[in-house]
Amino acid sequence: MHSRVAFIVLVCALGALSYPNWGYAEDAPRPPAPAEKMPLASKSLLIDIANCANEGIAVGERGHVLVSPDRVAWSQAERVPTRATLNAVTCVGDLVWAVGHDGTIIHSKDGGKTWDMQRFEIMTDSDAPPENGAPLMDVLFLDQSNGIAIGAYGLYFETTDGGANWVSRAIVGAGAGAVAAAAEASADEAAVDEELAEDEMEFDEEIPHLNAIARSADGVLVIVGERGTGLRSSDNGATWTRINLPYTGSMFGVIALDTGHFVAFGLRGNVFETADQGANWNAVETGIDLSLQGGQALPNGGAILVGGNGVVLARRTQSDPFKSSFHPDGSVLSGVLAYGAAAVVLTGENGISSYEPK
Repeated sequence: MHSRVAFIVLVCALGALSYPNWGYAEDAPRPPAPAEKMPLASKSLLIDIANCANEGIAVGERGHVLVSPDRVAWSQAERVPTRATLNAVTCVGDLVWAVGHDGTIIHSKDGGKTWDMQRFEIMTDSDAPPENGAPLMDVLFLDQSNGIAIGAYGLYFETTDGGANWVSRAIVGAGAGAVAAAAEASADEAAVDEELAEDEMEFDEEIPHLNAIARSADGVLVIVGERGTGLRSSDNGATWTRINLPYTGSMFGVIALDTGHFVAFGLRGNVFETADQGANWNAVETGIDLSLQGGQALPNGGAILVGGNGVVLARRTQSDPFKSSFHPDGSVLSGVLAYGAAAVVLTGENGISSYEPK
């Protein structure tokens, strides 16, 4: 197993690279057990964080959901119907959705305090297709009704009723129809990056994992994933077309800065930026070779990106270069929430912490 697997469960949760123990030994699936209240939940692996209307919300391992009205003091949600690792969270006002392992989608109507199950799929048949029960990696809602969830093995689900019903579609790989087959894996990857084998496992699967989705101010959607996969939609996800990222390694995240303006980031500190809805991408100098896992847009084209060894990359405006600093505990960081004048809230291997980037 490569180096990212050593970061506890972060590999399978963030990179969609390894998915052990998806199911149970029984012949029939059993309903998920609810998350437990744990006194040290704020110090456990927390993968994503979002700023909702009245609360900050962080999600992570064992179904942990933490909420905070002031983004300083955090407490566990009152009721979460799963112990699956939760990989991503998104909000529309006080309506919240989170996705994770076992194909889990949960929903809160009260700003993250209590949650209901919308979808789960526990794999019990070892001969089932690998996408059955695979993790969902990201979720985005365009409004209170229309949402998209993406994940491993090209998983793509959409809803038009706030998640009461989720419908699967194939947008990458064989039979996708709406988009050409995804980037081929790769003897070429190793040639591009000699250390790739240390940072990313090889896959024989034809369909790539989809890791992140973002929407810019003009309504353009961009998805990024493993093996340089990039997809774009200009019609709210009705159709998708390939975009050509200038790198064949994996992108773990993408953020939208303003109209047609996106930043994608991932393996070995690679960052790419587009100002024309993904038609052309330029490499952004970062000065690091640590994989980047999470990010948030700032006003005026600014951005904060976080990743391995506690690295935090920040630029205040689009014209500024990224400056790197490191969280003092050196842990893997996976999510960031800018709140207040200078300080940010970080999530990752060691839970939630506050930090002020350079």
